[in-house]
Amino acid sequence: MVAPLRILRPKARQPSYNVRTMRSRVIVMLMCFVGCVHLVRAQDPSLATMPEKELVVTAGQLYIKLDMAGALPYMQELVKRHPENGMFATSLAGCLYSVATVNMDAQQAAAQWTAAHKEAERAIALHAAGNGAQEILDLTAGPFHPQAKFTGPGAAALNQAKNSFGHGDLDATLNECNAAMVADPGLYDAPLLAGDVWLQRQDFAQAAVWYGKAIAINPNRETGYRFRGDALDRAGQTNAALEQYIAAAVADPYSGGPIEGLTQWSGRHGHTVQRPQIGTAKLPITEMKNGTAVTNIPESQSDVDNGVLSPWAMYQMKRVMFKTDGFAKAYPAENTYRHSLQEEVASIQAALDAIAILKMKDADLDPHLIALRKLNQEGLLECWILLDDADQGISQDYPAYRDGHRELIAKYVREYWIHPAT
Repeated sequence: MVAPLRILRPKARQPSYNVRTMRSRVIVMLMCFVGCVHLVRAQDPSLATMPEKELVVTAGQLYIKLDMAGALPYMQELVKRHPENGMFATSLAGCLYSVATVNMDAQQAAAQWTAAHKEAERAIALHAAGNGAQEILDLTAGPFHPQAKFTGPGAAALNQAKNSFGHGDLDATLNECNAAMVADPGLYDAPLLAGDVWLQRQDFAQAAVWYGKAIAINPNRETGYRFRGDALDRAGQTNAALEQYIAAAVADPYSGGPIEGLTQWSGRHGHTVQRPQIGTAKLPITEMKNGTAVTNIPESQSDVDNGVLSPWAMYQMKRVMFKTDGFAKAYPAENTYRHSLQEEVASIQAALDAIAILKMKDADLDPHLIALRKLNQEGLLECWILLDDADQGISQDYPAYRDGHRELIAKYVREYWIHPAT
């Protein structure tokens, strides 16, 4: 008798818009500039009387130079004159987004972020989605988080580099990134921004080199891997790019960026990202009520009541035992119980042991147990638990596991997340 299981589907993870990169911003900006341009609020009264041809030419020149801050009032005036133009609306949304991501004034940046989202919505209403409005709408869908102002050695140079990049001065950006790295060789964002410059210049090999410098500073941050994957993919190194996106997932499987990167790579190359949908009988276990220990029994406990040894009953019994005795032994430095990797592995192993002891045939097993047995045989059970079945407690065990099992985790992502499109 097999107890019904609730399938635990991984929750959709939203992209991390709060660390949206200058690199992607520039790409979006160039995509948006389709012969029309505009931006936010006109501060120069003379713009209202400027001949339209001069206005368009000046805005276009600034836009192509990626001087979004300089282009802003010209763009705004164009939109003011032509509110029905969907391409102008798209460009306004793109410029607002661009300026917001490098604006160190948190209040102004938040207002620009919100305005970009609203303008993208307006552009789509004007049937301009194909010109980039949908991409900008997606980029600004998440909550705004202010740009971090760096402090300490190299901070002034890095903050100035961000400002130079926002004004399209790529040479100055590189010089300031180098100065920041000299002052503080551990400043992760300096080589990351330098990589963005080379990516903008379409020197993908150099971009990959600089993103690699960021990775060397902190191999446990996912951003450098993902950006390096972008550079390699644009250079035509498809498989090498995929390995970088996988490495990003290994570095941080709990944020949205790596999933976004893998999904985009898969869409470009005839694959799809689909994570395993495997469930375990996770139900509340022993708790104290009025001084008495009470165990909330899942449906599979009926097998025990009827004299039948159920794999899932063994799973739940092992969890109860681990909570009451095993946790303190497994984690002697922790004083408060939490759901842990060791508990989950031991509990699943108890269920799999029951299958072997009872010599149960596959026809008698639910597909979840079969899938878990396969993962265990391949040595990937811990990877599945940590990447696709982790709760807040289990996720605390990931950094230590990652440090000793990077290749194994990469193998899991490669084989269980990425599939040829059908």
